[in-house]
Amino acid sequence: MASAPPRLSGLGLKSGKEVLRRGSGEGGPSVSWEVMRKRIVFGLMILAATASCTTTSDTPATAPSTSSTTSPPIGTLETTTTVATTTTLDRIAEIEAIFYDLEVRRLQAIKDQDEEAFRAIFANDAYEEASVAGFVGPEVLNPSEITLVVEEVLVDAVGCIAASVTVDGSGAVVGAGSETHEWVIEQLSGIWGLSYIGSGWRCEGPHPLES
Repeated sequence: MASAPPRLSGLGLKSGKEVLRRGSGEGGPSVSWEVMRKRIVFGLMILAATASCTTTSDTPATAPSTSSTTSPPIGTLETTTTVATTTTLDRIAEIEAIFYDLEVRRLQAIKDQDEEAFRAIFANDAYEEASVAGFVGPEVLNPSEITLVVEEVLVDAVGCIAASVTVDGSGAVVGAGSETHEWVIEQLSGIWGLSYIGSGWRCEGPHPLES
């Protein structure tokens, strides 16, 4: 004789015998125990399937890739480096201003016939004496009207600068025009002065008038 199945009231179901007794007491159709057993088993299977479907997992269905994507190396950018020249534009302008000041002062001294002011623009005694002969002669109108351009800095040393200089004195001196010569200036007691005009000496060695 088969043992009675356990009570399943905790799941909202009743045992097969309880269902049979209820059906017989109410006059309903009799249901065999085997049929009820199958129904109970079927119900349990449905509950089990439902529970498994509603259970969530902490692990995502598809785990994100942990591999990092390495970007291809960026090609080295080509850079163009401009090498600064020995004499910058600012330095050329500075040298040009020194030459301009000396020439304007020289012409002003000639116009005023001020020999002391004339001698004050020189840094070399031998060249100063050789230049005094030009103190008398030119008719200077307006010294500041000259145009002076440093074409090229030939030497830029401590205390001595040599450069190719173009001076247009047509607006300052009667009969003057544009001339280009090499000029050399030296620093004497911290003051720049004219040391030589002409080719053959660019700061190196002894002064040509002192050799």
